[in-house]
Amino acid sequence: MCRHILSTVIVAYRPLRLEELGQLSGLPSSIQGSTDYISKIISMCGSFLTIRDNVSAKDFLFLSLFLFPSGITHQHHALFSRSLGALLETLQRDIYNLSNLGFPID
Repeated sequence: MCRHILSTVIVAYRPLRLEELGQLSGLPSSIQGSTDYISKIISMCGSFLTIRDNVSAKDFLFLSLFLFPSGITHQHHALFSRSLGALLETLQRDIYNLSNLGFPID
């Protein structure tokens, strides 16, 4: 069973929850939902796998009132405004100084 779990973790694109790991690794249906049993299997795999019970750095920072005192919506608007300002400063009309922008029909 350890080999099934290790092979699943290797090909996964992101860290998996224990509930996901039980089902995706093809463990017997009687133990797929048992996080305690899956934890025991992981502990038998040696030091290849670790179980983390903390939130990701992104989640921690997202919930931080220190970084977003005005709220996340305000931060999205500020980022949008700065991006639009950078585009307005950089972009210009007719950057190649073409006098005729099309092909004559005649």
